[in-house]
Amino acid sequence: MADDTLADPRSTSSGESDGERPPRAIREDGGRDPDDRGGRGPDDRGGRDPDDRGARTLEAIFRTMTSRRRRHILYELRATEVSDVETLATAAAAAERGVSRDAVTDEERDRMRTQVVHADVPLLEEAGCVEYDARSETVRYANPPAALDPLLGICAEIDGETESSR
Repeated sequence: MADDTLADPRSTSSGESDGERPPRAIREDGGRDPDDRGGRGPDDRGGRDPDDRGARTLEAIFRTMTSRRRRHILYELRATEVSDVETLATAAAAAERGVSRDAVTDEERDRMRTQVVHADVPLLEEAGCVEYDARSETVRYANPPAALDPLLGICAEIDGETESSR
């Protein structure tokens, strides 16, 4: 341990904590030592090497696919390649309510636009699925990870999403 860290006070005299993992280091200021993984391996996701980009990419894709709204954003972008935020918000709001795009109110579109811009697009961009240009408020389905298209196709079948449903 570094000079500015102390053993976890919850640990026993043998150095083991009440649980099965070794104690985490605590800095003198009370914060956790960021380099200490608590005996769980290279990272906190089960001991995998954090530089394993393939696994991280797959995890990021699965994280994006868990949201029906994000899947519908990706369906729209896969079909059009580029879209503005307003169109994506309208498509997502319509899919969420199960109505046509014409039935989406301005209030629904504005609420959805906030979620799309501040939650969904950043996550999709971080996963490498889209590129976002904040200046023009356009989102591009460009160079997505290779695993995305097949997974998106499977999700589209399950969601009942077809080209004609847009």
